[in-house]
Amino acid sequence: MMCIDFMTMKDGEYHEMQFEYNQTAIKLAIKEAFPDDVEPDLGDPKYRHIIENNPFTAALMGTLSQTLGLKDQYFSLDVWQDITNGYVPASFVSDAAMQANDFEVLDTPRGKMIALTKNVSSINEDGTYKKPEKDRAIGTEFVFGMGENFSNTVARLASEDPQVLTDIRNEAMRVFEEHIIPAMLEDAQIRTGTNGVNIQGAREIFAACFMHIENRGTETSEPAPYVHFHLDLMNTALGNDGKLYALYAGDICAKKDEYTALFQRHFMPVLENKFGFEFAPVYLEEDKHNEYLTDEQRNICSYDLPDSWIPENVREHFGQRRQEILDAAGGLGADARELQRFSQREDKTDFSPKALFALWKTKMDAFGFTVESIKKRLNFNQTKPNTKSISDEQLADNFVRKHQEQQIAKRGQVLYISPEPITKEDAAAGITDPHVKALLSTVLDPKSIAAKIEQDKADQALVDKFMRKHKEVCFTESQFRAHIIKQLLHTHDPELAEREAARIFEKECLQMLSKEKSAEFEGFLAGSIENPHEERQAQIRYLREVRFTTRRVLQQEREIFEGFKSRENDAHFAFSENEAKDMVLAYEARMSALMGKEVKLSEGQRRAMMMSLSKNGAHAAILGRAGSGKSFALRGIKEAYEARGFQVIATAPTNKAAHGLGKDALFEEKDVSSLSQLLLDLDLGKRKLTPDMVILADEMGMACLDDYHRLVAHVNAAGAKLISVGEAEQIQSVSHGATFRVLTEHFHAERITEINRQKHAKHREMVENFACGNAKESMYFYYEEGSVSIEKTDNQKTARVAKDYLEDPTSMAQKFIVAGTNKEVEDINNAVREELKRQGKLSDKPEDEITLQDNKGFTRRFQIGDRVLFSKKFNSDDVEQQRVFNSDTGTIIEFKSQLNRLTKKTSIVAMRVQLDNGKQVWVNTNRPQPIKYGYAGTVHKSQGATYVNNYFVPSASLESMHTAYVAMSRHKEHVKVYLSDEMAAELERQEPDGQPTERMLALAERINAKVKGDMPNVESFKHVRAYLNEHANYIETDAKAPPHPLDRFMHVIKRMSQARFKKSTFDFNFIDNTQQHLYAAAKAARRAEIESPAPVVKQPKVKKPVKSKTKTKAAQAQKQMSAEQQQQLRARDKLKEAAVRKKVREQQQQIQTAIDKSKTKETEKQL
Repeated sequence: MMCIDFMTMKDGEYHEMQFEYNQTAIKLAIKEAFPDDVEPDLGDPKYRHIIENNPFTAALMGTLSQTLGLKDQYFSLDVWQDITNGYVPASFVSDAAMQANDFEVLDTPRGKMIALTKNVSSINEDGTYKKPEKDRAIGTEFVFGMGENFSNTVARLASEDPQVLTDIRNEAMRVFEEHIIPAMLEDAQIRTGTNGVNIQGAREIFAACFMHIENRGTETSEPAPYVHFHLDLMNTALGNDGKLYALYAGDICAKKDEYTALFQRHFMPVLENKFGFEFAPVYLEEDKHNEYLTDEQRNICSYDLPDSWIPENVREHFGQRRQEILDAAGGLGADARELQRFSQREDKTDFSPKALFALWKTKMDAFGFTVESIKKRLNFNQTKPNTKSISDEQLADNFVRKHQEQQIAKRGQVLYISPEPITKEDAAAGITDPHVKALLSTVLDPKSIAAKIEQDKADQALVDKFMRKHKEVCFTESQFRAHIIKQLLHTHDPELAEREAARIFEKECLQMLSKEKSAEFEGFLAGSIENPHEERQAQIRYLREVRFTTRRVLQQEREIFEGFKSRENDAHFAFSENEAKDMVLAYEARMSALMGKEVKLSEGQRRAMMMSLSKNGAHAAILGRAGSGKSFALRGIKEAYEARGFQVIATAPTNKAAHGLGKDALFEEKDVSSLSQLLLDLDLGKRKLTPDMVILADEMGMACLDDYHRLVAHVNAAGAKLISVGEAEQIQSVSHGATFRVLTEHFHAERITEINRQKHAKHREMVENFACGNAKESMYFYYEEGSVSIEKTDNQKTARVAKDYLEDPTSMAQKFIVAGTNKEVEDINNAVREELKRQGKLSDKPEDEITLQDNKGFTRRFQIGDRVLFSKKFNSDDVEQQRVFNSDTGTIIEFKSQLNRLTKKTSIVAMRVQLDNGKQVWVNTNRPQPIKYGYAGTVHKSQGATYVNNYFVPSASLESMHTAYVAMSRHKEHVKVYLSDEMAAELERQEPDGQPTERMLALAERINAKVKGDMPNVESFKHVRAYLNEHANYIETDAKAPPHPLDRFMHVIKRMSQARFKKSTFDFNFIDNTQQHLYAAAKAARRAEIESPAPVVKQPKVKKPVKSKTKTKAAQAQKQMSAEQQQQLRARDKLKEAAVRKKVREQQQQIQTAIDKSKTKETEKQL
């Protein structure tokens, strides 16, 4: 039960089959009810009840659908085709609406039509629509899906009583119309003027909503029930001037989580109370498989009926469809985009709903899943554990309390408290002030203290869950509150969940603005903008830019900073400059003797050692390019400290990186552990830090804030020293925080820039390009070198990388395939295995393989000779257990069989794996194990690794420069990149929701110079693309410069060049207490625009002046018309200004009233 994802709509053909089927079904129903009506007009009101009783009837919603007269029409296929081609028949619109607005009416072969946007389809002379030559954005489609168990249950009920489906559909449509569309309207915008500089909130929007009930089945199974809704937000908005514009939906799309919360908050209670369904939480995939989390700690992402409602054989049978999705996603859970792709457009069935219900009924009856069994489980008397509602007065008190805290911080302590009478005992104890007694009673009451502690713990647990899921220190109010509501709906009444989310937000979240944006809003924050239009524009933009963080995050970052700041003069770990130089020279001498040749540190390595050994303080940072020899310098630091009696230990966020450092720097195994294991040992007291201990922590750019905070707390408490090593440009922390970057900016740090991993100098230069975000030059270089392969399809691309990998004579331990997603990794691994079978290097006989389930429920088949990768740390099944670490790789070399005395059959019970680190381990095959194929892995798995040859398969969802940099810097000798035309097409499909390319912007600017019109919104790909399509005849081609094969992949190259550094609170300015009301005022102003819109001020129709020989008269007439326009504009601005200011005054008055009510009437005294 969630908003799965959204996508740009290119046409409306997808829903046309549903219209055709529904119209046929409706006509049959009309024929039964009205047998004498031969050719019924479906727009006739007498048929309305039949149409509305069809559960698959599409619905139009949003106030603009009413204004355009669409609400009063039968929503037919013709109407849908009109809308998706950019028109509405003018005959639909009432005279009143025509008078009130300024619609453009066009004479077309289809009659008089109102153009919904400038980017409309052409109409043939016979009235049919021409298919556009290029894609155009007609809207944004949001897909809301219900759970698997709910879908199976509804399918069974509806197979005998279709009214159930109709009732569910009607309730869902009500939720969309009454709650979700209004929420979208708050963020709906229109952008006009050059570069879309002028922003206004849309006055009205509209959408079409469709219900579907199925997913296409697999090759071996029929379609499975899947109840879901397509909410198609059309690309049209009504402006305050009564004109229709293209809708800017960027801010709407950013609030997907809010729509999930609204959907759950308003739809689930109806399903519980009206239909008797009981829902259980569905946990986030990464939390569900985390054995260290309890159910209370796991994040809830959705709700579904419990498994106990559905017979296991039904879930198994219809679950094959879900397994297909999981298989395609590599067994790690499908992300939203994958789930959408597998469950939507290209995967629909051609079955009619009637045929599907008949099919499902037969299957479910055979499994014993009956309507009677469902009805026994229905519960119409459900209550939540927490149903006590917070009153409006309490919410006002919460706001007042926050306001008082802000005033206390500014002016000092002021208490508002009800006085208590003074008794003789009080007087004898020296308590004579009624307010002091009241204060002591409140502060010292054990019950009050205990209740507050428990409440604070519960609140913090919810905040921690949000931060673990959100993975950034900054967020919007919508993101935070939506998440809290989703978590509380399981145990709280919906209204209480909403109010609790508001309370926790007010209590825990702090308002801030990025430092890059702060200068832009100086005038607005100071209240110095005098022009009302400019002030409103600043207010709109400010509302988009404000971010929040939690008090805990701020506290953690400040404690890390202040802890090291207080120790910056600590000289315990610092040697003199001369001593440090001697240590460096001694290390070079030892290495020269060991290697039998002269060894000299690079300049960067030398500076890093000198800084670490000679500078005061408890923290030092070493930054180094991938393959720059950081580990070699760390070995020197380790040996220097150990020679002076210090103990040095090694750690890193991943086991692979930690043990890689341990191997390179010659640490004993007992002194090496992953960061998570080290922190666990420190927390439990199994390991103690001392004042003579140095921690070398590698790959710390990947460490999250929580782990860094825990580590630093232990380091400072013991008086130890931490040396953080890494690079901000490599893969960022999976969780929130940018502590490594902040520490490098504020404390001692040195950078090692000399790359030496790559054998070829030119390759080292290309790695540097990737690190600096200049992927274009590197990709074109590798193409000319023959190291970029472009295939037609993704399947061909996968086959090609498998073939190249196996033709490489390098040992498998020294070569690796890196891919962007788990799905691609799984596809490549399977392709390599199939090729190995074809070559006879793996057996193609099923009896030579065993089936093994991993720790996440995904099954794979293994045989002797397979490369494997372990995805989790565990102990082997040897007699003397050995430690196997996450990301360890190896080869299966033996199976162990055992005779079952009962069945008299021999079966494989264990397999022996030769690890690449030299160990051999036995693994029990009779229980789930964290094991996958090991020919390919994700980029995250490869960070910190070095291979002779590397193969990189970028994903269509490639994230950033950081991912590309790591993937393209693993090799010593050769690297190869694999692309496909299919991938390019997918990137072009995705890009409309992002930024336009530089080439697109350059073309748009050249065209605009010729047509001298308004530039489109330069932040929107779809707006720029529509503008280019509209002016295609102005685009000039240069026949002398043929396109380069990589030109089509500029989207992926652009992403390879984009830095997406994790944020820290140090990157923001916190909003002053006296300015925090501006955020609330901006929200109130937008709500005021929606609830009390200003009157439409239509622009006067200006006719072009007739050319005349008397230029003076023409110029005078032009001047007069301009003056009239200016007068109209001034009038409109005054009306808007008055309305906004009135609403702000009302809001301020409401706040003041709430403050006054909260004050005790009896007395008010300052202490």
